[in-house]
Amino acid sequence: MADADDDLTLRPSDAGLLFRLEMWLTHTVLGYWRHLAFAAAFLMLSVAVFGQYRSWVRRDQRGTHAALASAVEPLGMPILALADGVARQAADLPDVAARKATADAVHAVAVEARDPARRAGLLQAAELYRLAGDTEGRRKSLEAASGGDGVMGFAVEAALATLELEEGKVDTALGRLTKLAGSEDPFLGQQASIDLGLAYEQAGRKDEARATYDTFVTKWPDSPLIESVRERLARVRTE
Repeated sequence: MADADDDLTLRPSDAGLLFRLEMWLTHTVLGYWRHLAFAAAFLMLSVAVFGQYRSWVRRDQRGTHAALASAVEPLGMPILALADGVARQAADLPDVAARKATADAVHAVAVEARDPARRAGLLQAAELYRLAGDTEGRRKSLEAASGGDGVMGFAVEAALATLELEEGKVDTALGRLTKLAGSEDPFLGQQASIDLGLAYEQAGRKDEARATYDTFVTKWPDSPLIESVRERLARVRTE
């Protein structure tokens, strides 16, 4: 009987996985609850601050657009309608002095604003200066709007290139358009390539225009603009 008792071996019981996990969680919560509470509070505060910031940005942008609309209101018509009327040489349009005064007012609002409304306003001012025949004012607004990226940045750079072409600064304009044509955005790259080809045509540099259109056809064969580019290419080949 004694031998049988000697054969009994008592092993320490092993806690189950769930029990050990429960103990670890208890230790973590009790030992680090202050850190966890601080992290949760910081996260909630960050979300609240970000939400307030987004609301402020929306209010700021809406306020700028409202101020720009108020500055244009004395014209009695939208800028696009004015541009169309000038192109058609329509009668009863606001005179040059009114156009320039409106351009000055729009520029003054835009330069104090934040992007993207700032650049949009400066482009409006540049267009009004163009319609008023004020080249210096037009350049002032465009240069103030330069330096951005995306569609708005593209619009500013393209407008500057157009102004430079009108001023006879052909090489400067071509350099600007060449840079735009290298955009990684397919839409912007295609638009700039067409503008570049047209600029070469206007400058009488048919070989460069042909090469630009050839590159377009090779690079973007599925572009919705491909047919118009092929027509331009066929034209410069026969000239």
